[in-house]
Amino acid sequence: MTSTIQKSKSVYDLNKGELLSVIQTELRAWKLIHKYQPEDIYQEVMYQYEKYKAKVKAPKAWVNRVIRNTITGYAKKQYAQKKSLLQHKEEIVFEKQCRIDYQSSLMAIFDRNRRDLLYQALGRMEEEYPEDYLLIQMRFFEELSWKEIAAVKYSDEVVDGEVDKKLVSRARKAGERALGKLYKIFNDL
Repeated sequence: MTSTIQKSKSVYDLNKGELLSVIQTELRAWKLIHKYQPEDIYQEVMYQYEKYKAKVKAPKAWVNRVIRNTITGYAKKQYAQKKSLLQHKEEIVFEKQCRIDYQSSLMAIFDRNRRDLLYQALGRMEEEYPEDYLLIQMRFFEELSWKEIAAVKYSDEVVDGEVDKKLVSRARKAGERALGKLYKIFNDL
């Protein structure tokens, strides 16, 4: 029994430098050298070798294949994590493009679970109250200020490109009434 242990120790010691070099090369190829330590992978490979050495006919080739498979498995995990992060980022970007002003009282009432109902309510509002829907769209989807909305809504009353404070106040009040109508439509759904 001691001869087997001594033999396997000498095999490991002779090949360790070469195997670590192969591991480092593979890690660099997969751009994982900063994520995983070659020693850890070496230990994992040697564990696999000890586990299956009775079945192994060409130890060097088998160990090289296990190294490549192990590192490829790590690379796949990294890719899956990156893909998951990218999907999450894409969802965030999509929400930002389609979002309603999250600071507004509108989003305090309508959480993510009710987003579909909100879009149904907006659809009904567009049909029943197109002018109020336009206010909601300008304020929450296009993110226009009340001054900009007043300039659009009351363009015939704007003098020399200056928007009067009263017009801004009227636009804000009209926006509040539009939100009230949207709340009512939403609650009726």
